[in-house]
Formats: sequence, C-alpha cells, structure tokens
Amino acid sequence: CTQLLCTVVAKKRIPGQGEAVIVDAGVNLVPTVCYYDHDLHLTPDAADGREGRLSPVDIYGPLCMQTDKLRSQALLPELKVGDPLAIGNVGAYCHTQSMQFIHTRPATVLAGANGTELIRRRETWRDVFALDRIPDRLRSEGCTF
Repeated sequence: CTQLLCTVVAKKRIPGQGEAVIVDAGVNLVPTVCYYDHDLHLTPDAADGREGRLSPVDIYGPLCMQTDKLRSQALLPELKVGDPLAIGNVGAYCHTQSMQFIHTRPATVLAGANGTELIRRRETWRDVFALDRIPDRLRSEGCTF
C-alpha cells in the first residue's frame, strides 16, 4: 500500500463547523481525493494512546485555493501541530498526476522488509524551472535561472 506522509502544520476551530487542520500536502499531490476516500490515520508511533477517541475534523492542504480540501469530517483522534498523518492508498497514479503548484514535490521513499530506500529525490525550485529559458532582455540582475 502506497502512503503519503504529511504533517499537521496548523489547527483551528471554525465557528459552526468544528475542528479543521492544515497539512503540508494538498490536492497537488493527491489529486484523487476528488473521487476516492483515502484512508487517513496518525502514524502508529504518533498515536500515543489517542486512537480510541475519534472526532470529526476537516483536513485542508497548504494551497491558496478553496478546493484544497483532502477530507470533510474525517474521524480521527485529536490532532496536534507536528503530528504525522498518513494518507493511504495513494498509489502511483497520484505521483504521475501530481503537479508543481505553489510547492515542490516531496521525495518518494520505498519502505519494505529490506528497510527504506530513496527512489526519487525531493524536487527543488531549480528542477521546476530547469526546462524554462528566460530571454536575456527579460532577465533581472542576479537572476540565476
């Protein structure tokens, strides 16, 4: 099962709606959330006894658009800023459909019986712009791309 690991970066109570958290992965990395209910759970090492008390929480991604909502009313233990959250069954389709929108894409790590292996490094902004060519007349001083 392929999982995307993300981190809770903010938490807020929205009047009339309940709890909401923002994680550092959004629809740019998991475009299939529009039509598939991915399993969401705290990683086992982070659950620390909280797994029994579940309450509804809205999960948002970090993008600057209202459609960056990973799940409405997910039943999860109380989440804290810094908690690692696993999004299950993301598969290779999510990777090939992902986009570089506002954020670079994370590394891909293969985890199994033989340990963990990096199979794709994290993108850099230099990677994102590697194919672009800026005409000299449009370059600003100090431009390195």
